[in-house]
Amino acid sequence: ITLILPDSWKGKYAVEHSVSNYSVYIPRVREALGGDSETYYSGGSLFYIMLWSQQITKEQFDQGGEWNFAACRYIMTTDDGTYLLYRASDVQYPPDDPELSEMYLQMDGEVRDIKIVVEDVLAD
Repeated sequence: ITLILPDSWKGKYAVEHSVSNYSVYIPRVREALGGDSETYYSGGSLFYIMLWSQQITKEQFDQGGEWNFAACRYIMTTDDGTYLLYRASDVQYPPDDPELSEMYLQMDGEVRDIKIVVEDVLAD
């Protein structure tokens, strides 16, 4: 899976990986909230991609299920499971810092513009 992020995000985000999740966050916002790059999900999260071990079809996803605990987008299902893109479900920015709040809210609004490219889907 390749994510094509908005050009305006260059130099403003970082990616962290944990077992079956990838999270995209804003380091400046995370630091303002007291978090750091060593502590997973310590603020500034825009979205994360989670691999569910179940193979869920798009139709099953649309009907809802345990994976529906936060706003999410279906990506694809593979032999390993189902990839879903989740939005941050709580406030992830410092409301008392107008510059960082504006940056976070702008980028959060652009998550819907992310292009997802799936390569070699039919490869063995």
